[in-house]
Amino acid sequence: MSRQHGRNGMLYISTSGAGAASAAVSMTEWTLEAGRDRVDVTAFQDENKSYLTGPCDMGGSMAGWWDDTVDTLWDAANSQAPVRLYLYPTSMHVGVVWYGYAWVDFQISVGVQDAVKLSGKWSAAGDWVDNYYCPLEDGLIFCRDTNSGYIYLI
Repeated sequence: MSRQHGRNGMLYISTSGAGAASAAVSMTEWTLEAGRDRVDVTAFQDENKSYLTGPCDMGGSMAGWWDDTVDTLWDAANSQAPVRLYLYPTSMHVGVVWYGYAWVDFQISVGVQDAVKLSGKWSAAGDWVDNYYCPLEDGLIFCRDTNSGYIYLI
């Protein structure tokens, strides 16, 4: 795969733990951060530092423009259960996706010389998957119709 422009990125999110994920409207960016806690285990006379690592800590952020016709991010943040979150770096290769359940936070920003903006943070609520073939669950796969450009489940 070659380098890709970010304008084709996508973010799908559900508004509840049991709900189906749908495209988040008017989003402009998302981030995914994957790191591990490191414990220094350097001993006397070691030539360099040594570390042990803990489990992966997945989280990130999302941002976009407020659209008064949808409350997806607000509803996800107010869900009593973790929501489904799918992060696609580009719609041109929908087989490349990071996904899992997440806890979501919501923020809205209003300024006198700016458009109304949405943003949020998310933290993994279980195991996350990076998948280059994109099976979702129950055998469903996201596909892109190259004629219409629509993305659908099969």
